[in-house]
Parts: sequence; structure tokens; C-alpha cells
Amino acid sequence: MPLKGLFTFKSYLWIWILLGVLVLAGAAVGVWRWIKISRGEAGIPQGPPRPPEEIIWEVIDRLERSDLLATGQIKEYYSQLSQALRQYLEYRFPMPALDRTTSELLVEFRRIEMPLDHQSILRYFFDTGDLVKFAKYVPSEEEISDDLERVKKFVALTTPKKEESTLKTQEKIPL
Repeated sequence: MPLKGLFTFKSYLWIWILLGVLVLAGAAVGVWRWIKISRGEAGIPQGPPRPPEEIIWEVIDRLERSDLLATGQIKEYYSQLSQALRQYLEYRFPMPALDRTTSELLVEFRRIEMPLDHQSILRYFFDTGDLVKFAKYVPSEEEISDDLERVKKFVALTTPKKEESTLKTQEKIPL
């Protein structure tokens, strides 16, 4: 029979190490969330999403104030305007517009039964835009102005009208 060793007792050191790791992980997550919140990056909703017409009007205003046309950056001008219009189409209508070609968009317009006058406005704009972006076409100042007006007209036509108040002035009923 072998000799007994010194008295051995159970060590609970592993519990203290695990508890320490959990506390450090919790502190790290807390600091990370605090940094995100202080930078405004938290996943906390800031309110209702902005309407798509508000966003595209801002892009149009920014493009009108930019010097892209004055510096001859017509391709960049059309690219930004086309991108904004495609994003507007995606949010306003049930269709993917950002990853579609112009011909695919025209098919989508028919599928969702968009009015023909709306389709023609978009077709003229996208046709010119495609020529500028892919065929190095340089439109005249009048054509550029007409295309911008087409986009403005389309957005104005497709922006939902604000609902009028259902509470109309009523005559007071005598008691």
C-alpha cells in the first residue's frame, strides 16, 4: 500500500478565473456600446425613416448647387442623378431598380402598370443617361436641363399627396 500524500483539497481557482473573464467581457461590451451610442452609431431607431421624395429632392438640390457641370463632369452628374432616381424608384415602387439595366427597368414599369406618361419620362432620362455614362455622349446644356426637369417632374408626379385632414369644419349641433 502506497503512502498517502499530503492532504489535498479541491481548488476552486477555475471558478474565480471564469468569473473574472465574464466580468471583463461584460465590461468590454459595455464600453463598446457606450462608444457606439456616443458616436450616434447605435442601433437605436432615430425616428421614422425619411420619405424617399425628401431624399431625392436633397440630391437634386445638391447637384444643382454643385460645380460638376461647370467643370465638365457630366458623366458624374448623370451617375449621381441616375443613382438617386433608381433609389427613389426602389423605395417608391415595389421593384429592384439599383441592379437593373434600363431595358429591364422598362419591363418592370410595365409589370407594375406604371402610367405611360411616367414611363416615357423615365425612358427619355435613362436613355440619355446611358449614352452619357457608357457611350461618352456629351449632351447640350438644354438637354441636361431637360433631363433634370424630367426627373423633377417624375418625382413631383409620383410623390403621394398629403392626406387632407378628415376632420372638416362641422356645424355645431345645439344641445
